[in-house]
Amino acid sequence: MAELENQVETIQLADGSIARIEVINAITPNVVTADFNTNQLTDYQTNLNSGKANKKYLHTFQWSPKHHHEEVVEAELSLLLQKNLGKAEVMNDTIRIVQQGGFTVGLYDQEVYINSNDAKMESKLSADGKVSTKIWNLDESVLQNLNKEGCNRLSIVVQDDTMVKSAELKLVIKHNHH
Repeated sequence: MAELENQVETIQLADGSIARIEVINAITPNVVTADFNTNQLTDYQTNLNSGKANKKYLHTFQWSPKHHHEEVVEAELSLLLQKNLGKAEVMNDTIRIVQQGGFTVGLYDQEVYINSNDAKMESKLSADGKVSTKIWNLDESVLQNLNKEGCNRLSIVVQDDTMVKSAELKLVIKHNHH
């Protein structure tokens, strides 16, 4: 697993069970190419704070269950984004969660800079170079992939004139006793 700077804490859930919160960041580049299609794998980069124009940002978050019967019961993806400086054309930029050859997971394919009625967006991004936060509370379509044996990952694509300053995936992981 590439993200060595992970943070972990323990919480009690509403049903009284104990879960751990694990926060995985994207400081160390990691791309599982099987999650992306040929177009997404063309002209991409993996570094945070890269201001290169026309370079998609790709990253794969991965986690490893510490026990056999663990599952992710909640997940939140948080990105700090900024328009690349210069003559970047950002109005067509998108952010999406992908899996298995670049297919979009659920409804997680949105324009970065256009106002949206999507309730999953806690903040709207501006195209004026200010740093903005995008937060997605992830639904069952993503949790299934995070819990799939042998997969346990989430991949993102940010197109292509938007700088990703930071990215982290917060997981609430429950141990199910069987």
